[in-house]
Amino acid sequence: MNAVSRAALLVLVGLLAADASITGLDGDLWWQRALGDFVLAHHALPQTLGPATFAAPDARWLPHEWVFATLWALAARADLATAFRFGCVLVAFAALTIDALRARGAAPAPNTIALTLVVVGMLPSFGMRAQILAWPLLALVLLVLETGPRAAWLTIPLAIVWDNLHASGLIVPALVLVYGLGRALTQRRWSIVASAFALAAATGLASAATPFGFGYARFAAEWSVNPATSFITEWQPISRSALLMFIGPFALFGLILIGELRGARLSWPQRFVGLALFGAALLHTRNIPLFCIAAGPWAAHALSAILPRESPAPARSPRSDAGLLVLAAFGACLLAVAGQRMTKAAADDPSAAVARLAASRRTLRVACEDFSTCSRFAATPNVRVFIDGRVDGYPALVVADYRRILAGDTAHVLERWDVDAVLAQRDSSLARSLRRPRWQRVMGGGTQLYLRI
Repeated sequence: MNAVSRAALLVLVGLLAADASITGLDGDLWWQRALGDFVLAHHALPQTLGPATFAAPDARWLPHEWVFATLWALAARADLATAFRFGCVLVAFAALTIDALRARGAAPAPNTIALTLVVVGMLPSFGMRAQILAWPLLALVLLVLETGPRAAWLTIPLAIVWDNLHASGLIVPALVLVYGLGRALTQRRWSIVASAFALAAATGLASAATPFGFGYARFAAEWSVNPATSFITEWQPISRSALLMFIGPFALFGLILIGELRGARLSWPQRFVGLALFGAALLHTRNIPLFCIAAGPWAAHALSAILPRESPAPARSPRSDAGLLVLAAFGACLLAVAGQRMTKAAADDPSAAVARLAASRRTLRVACEDFSTCSRFAATPNVRVFIDGRVDGYPALVVADYRRILAGDTAHVLERWDVDAVLAQRDSSLARSLRRPRWQRVMGGGTQLYLRI
């Protein structure tokens, strides 16, 4: 990687840092902090949702993000939230660096353009989130698969690490199998098919090397058909309101298609994996970064074939390279600082309403229109919530009633669950349904607080 590419990477890191600062705290961080504190206090994992929820305290819960949660709890205890945020930036930077290694041989300018498109694909899903831990691991899995059949067996330890960091590691067997079938199509040898199935089985068994054993795969299968996914934006397919999220993946896909016509052809294994991940991105927007990370190096090679060949660059002195890197580092710092300065409280920030309920001297049962808002009460003993960000653990009955609440069908649901307070979005169906005698709005704004009287 030359000095220009390294400088570009530094600037892209600054962009990610600015985005992390503007985005602020993810809603899941409150229950993840409580989970991390539980792990540090008991040196064990919780088995149920626990007393934070009144709707399903005994419901079984599989806390697969426990490593991230524990690290976050340690950082929060040490007042290192900002350092943790930039640690997340470094995780994304690691994925970009591995992508740059996968793109070796591509010209510097195409490589820089491709990496920029990868970052564009990352931004909508980026933040202090456990799922970003999968990004460098995906890049590593593809790197070893592309290195050769012997290196491909390194996907087994990578799968073990990935499974312990996030449940998305369960896609490794599918990636290995699809890649192996592509190799078999190229070389037309049945032994490669058998090897692909064997490696896929081995990486599948890696999920048992977690605290959850074989229950891990069962959890992933059940969650994939859980109706609660309909409440999560990132589990939805592409929509008109989210077209900007597809600038990165569509641009990368288009470059690869043009490259195929201009001689920069992918191997059949790469084509199979690329199509599989692009289809996954179309189905669920949270898969967009996965496709971009996979496709970035392929697009860099395609763009090298599309653009006119660069004339040999004049020799650069170490001093000029060092100056370029210093300038890029300065630019990255400016972007990061700008992101910190641009952070503003959103108009619908529920902090004031949350603080008012937390300060109450009596025990309250609270329902939130946005379940991530109720996650803020994870460490508040006097507030128990209907449903919070751990939606994967709630039974179907609770999820169905939550859907009724969102639709404004609250007359019987809130009474049946004996709810004391509701946090609703202004002018939503839920807020309009609470404009009746038994409920009083005590706080306005974007997020409104209603108390039962």
